[in-house]
Amino acid sequence: MDRAYIHPDVPPMFWAQFDGLWSGPLDTMGQLILSTKRIGHLAEDVSFWGDTTEDYRSVMGCLFVDTVQNAMGVFALLSLGLVDQANIMWRSCHESSTIALYIAQNPKVASTYVEYGEIDRAKLARTLFNSNHPDAPSEVELKAIEERHDKALASIIGMHGERNKGRPYAWAGKGTFREIEYEAFAEHESNLHGEYQHASWLVHANPGRRSVHTNENVRFLGPALEELTSPIDYTGLSLLNAVHAIIWHIIEDDDHGTWPDEDFLGKVMDNLLEVMVYHNAASANAWAVDPAIRCEVCDGYNAELTPPDGIPEKDMPPVCSCRDSGQ
Repeated sequence: MDRAYIHPDVPPMFWAQFDGLWSGPLDTMGQLILSTKRIGHLAEDVSFWGDTTEDYRSVMGCLFVDTVQNAMGVFALLSLGLVDQANIMWRSCHESSTIALYIAQNPKVASTYVEYGEIDRAKLARTLFNSNHPDAPSEVELKAIEERHDKALASIIGMHGERNKGRPYAWAGKGTFREIEYEAFAEHESNLHGEYQHASWLVHANPGRRSVHTNENVRFLGPALEELTSPIDYTGLSLLNAVHAIIWHIIEDDDHGTWPDEDFLGKVMDNLLEVMVYHNAASANAWAVDPAIRCEVCDGYNAELTPPDGIPEKDMPPVCSCRDSGQ
């Protein structure tokens, strides 16, 4: 993507700083995404899924794809320095990977997750119909949609009772995402929950949100040079959670019986190891950059920069002078 097209008023010297700091962590994040995609390609083989149900395979596959594609969105936004927007995109990444992990541990709810789709579709259909939207269903179509809604709701109530029937997580018998998150991470506080709350704060245009990143070389609505660490790290964790979810029936659950053959299982485990290695490397690289961005003594940037073509070295942004002064 041409950054000059998106940010025409941001000087090239800013991107020299940006790349000097973040090209390593972002490159490793890209490798992590590719490694995770390879796990997904293995899951295209029907033997991967053992004797799990069709609903389970469908739901887990979709949630895995959602997680990976959202992670690709985070990567693209970070490459443009759009940190708040990357955090917003990561929020969806976390939701899909957490729900996948929850369903992996509670495979019976895969069927009610599918059925809840009829409830969501009915809500949308009613809204379109009542607002005379050009894509609204006809009265006959709406009646059929409502019938499927009633059948799905009855099934969900039959499994989970009526307590949360009007809530978005009724398919799991839960009232909030927090309950899903809490159980998905084995009843321990998720270390991702605080970041999720922060991302939710950004999504809903909270009046206290940070909407402008300040830097002496960047104008209003410009990219950020700092704070890429969290979305890199937490996106990696979400990818790892998504991988754990789709291989849960292989490594954690004895109830499904059949396993892939040894050669295929070896490929799965090799790719899992690769995902873990790249996740650890991406996180370590990002956190290594984070404390080195600003020098407490001179407030400069601790990055060894190479001037881009056509820019004299004297016109480069200041690099931390403390390196040469021994402070």
